[in-house]
Amino acid sequence: MIQTPTVLILGAGASMPYDFPSGHGLLTRVCGTLLTDKGQPKDVLSACGFDPDHIDSFRFSLCRSGRGSVDAFLEQRQEFIEVGKAAIAATLIPYEDDIGLMLPGRANNWYQYLWSQIGASWESFGSNRLSIITYNYDRSLEWYLFNCLKNSFGKPDADCVEKLRQIPILHVHGLLGELLIPNITGGRAYENKLDARRVGVAARGIRIVHEKVEDDPVFREAKQRLVDAKVICFLGFGYHSLNLERLGISQLRSDRTVCGTVQGLKQAELLQLSKDIGYPLDFADDAEILDYLRSRSVFSLSR
Repeated sequence: MIQTPTVLILGAGASMPYDFPSGHGLLTRVCGTLLTDKGQPKDVLSACGFDPDHIDSFRFSLCRSGRGSVDAFLEQRQEFIEVGKAAIAATLIPYEDDIGLMLPGRANNWYQYLWSQIGASWESFGSNRLSIITYNYDRSLEWYLFNCLKNSFGKPDADCVEKLRQIPILHVHGLLGELLIPNITGGRAYENKLDARRVGVAARGIRIVHEKVEDDPVFREAKQRLVDAKVICFLGFGYHSLNLERLGISQLRSDRTVCGTVQGLKQAELLQLSKDIGYPLDFADDAEILDYLRSRSVFSLSR
């Protein structure tokens, strides 16, 4: 059990072991799947009511924008927000693989390792002092933990939903629709079926964040969780300066452990990152998330 306030901050790399694309990978897939005149994602967007010329204009501008992600592009081009959110949804829904997600023996399965740290008993689950801030749209972590609770302890769906809510998972950029659990919640099931209705539900759950987040309730809660934390761990995160600024990372007191995985940053960039944040960081370059969590004993830092 995690006994000291701990916050995990997840970027797109945290979902990549479960076959979801990186932020840049999502951008290239959106550009690629909307390139042809015929194809399922483009046909679904047309079925959602978007004019084909508007879809083409969105794709053309996105691919030539030089932005590193779709959401970064949409922050500046608000005329494309609705078609852009639908394109994100239509691209990501096919990656929701319930069977593959829960398959035993999956490589680099850090979800399973997290569950091993927090899921010792039904009674103690809610006592874990863990919060999760995620920049990802996918719901794979919630679905994994819900299945673990349900099948480990044999409890009704409603009880598992309430139990899971005791560990906050804050999607600061929204998510692909609230998870539909039979007779319990509204939203969309965790499945890879692609049609206009499902894309519409998922697109409505996506949030495109603009410059000011002071009045945003999700960001306010995320920032408070960070203020209260003793351990902050970035997993699969890109360290975009604007994302760090919006979370108020540099304004936190230095009396905490800040650590995380790093992929592809050069030494000078790491030094600049430490300067931007304002205190030393314990980072591991090019480490898989599961290996990092185990080798650094991240969760033992909070005991």
